[in-house]
Amino acid sequence: MEELLEGVIPDSCRELVEQKKFQGETHTICADFQPVQSFEIPDNTILAQQLRRLAEAGELTPEALEAAVWEEQLKRIDWKTQPVDRYARQLESAVPEERDKAISSLAALISFDNPEAFQTLLRFLVNLPPPTTLREVHLKMDILRRMSSIKHSEAVAPRLIEELGRTASNNTTRQWILDILQFLERCPLEVIKDPLEEMLAHGQFSYKLRRRILDMIS
Repeated sequence: MEELLEGVIPDSCRELVEQKKFQGETHTICADFQPVQSFEIPDNTILAQQLRRLAEAGELTPEALEAAVWEEQLKRIDWKTQPVDRYARQLESAVPEERDKAISSLAALISFDNPEAFQTLLRFLVNLPPPTTLREVHLKMDILRRMSSIKHSEAVAPRLIEELGRTASNNTTRQWILDILQFLERCPLEVIKDPLEEMLAHGQFSYKLRRRILDMIS
């Protein structure tokens, strides 16, 4: 095998090689053929240093190499500008698992300050109808938990105040309403005070909820 790879073909093998060889320019390729994939790694990069360390420790396996290259590729991705169209479509899936994957992916991008991911997930939350089942309540709670960073409060708070006004208060929705209130309590007063006072003036809340809101903005 080594002789063949080096181009030294014994006379006894020449006829067999001519019969069995595959021409690179033809479309007839061996089922086991895999094209060589190669790239240069500059010596002064972190990846080169990591590979050198693995080699010196005798741990440079194909799996370790693949993991190191993959990690380096991830570091080079600009997560702030990653497109989210695929996840937006996935949110509309009738399969709950697919929708949940999209929510997780968008939440991860939000943690990297991707504005499109934030707007997409917020829009999805706002467009959901008021919850009437525990499953719907848990879905909204999960989305809000993933968007609960205080740096987004000015964008999220008005939407949650609207949600508070259109959600019926009952045993099913109690935890969702409490989550909304807990989020609003962490928001700057100037963001929540006026819209909440306006809703209180229209008598939209039960007595207990009114007291909680008054305590929050007083």
